[in-house]
Amino acid sequence: MSSEKDFEIIPLDSADPRHYGITCFFKNEGHTFGNVLVHYLEKNSHVGHSGYSIPHPSESKMFLRIQTVDTLPEKAFQTALVQIQNSSHQFIQSFDKAIQDFMGRQMDLE
Repeated sequence: MSSEKDFEIIPLDSADPRHYGITCFFKNEGHTFGNVLVHYLEKNSHVGHSGYSIPHPSESKMFLRIQTVDTLPEKAFQTALVQIQNSSHQFIQSFDKAIQDFMGRQMDLE
């Protein structure tokens, strides 16, 4: 049995006390989640850099680096997750409405 965690935050040291950084490790995640996270993190004005890497295609591991100025990267990460969740809910609602509209039009044709 592996002792590797599914998720871990590793703090980074910085010479500038206003700059903060973390590396997040995710098990069983890949490019889809990495791209979405980086997209939302880059929208945050306090995020100086964000990026992800997948060490090897045969391993389902992802590392996410977040560097911020004047705010903790954990806060930026949490904000991005909330924004992703909200966008997902909006998408599902729009999709469900489109299906209902389509089904209603199909019923009208019968």
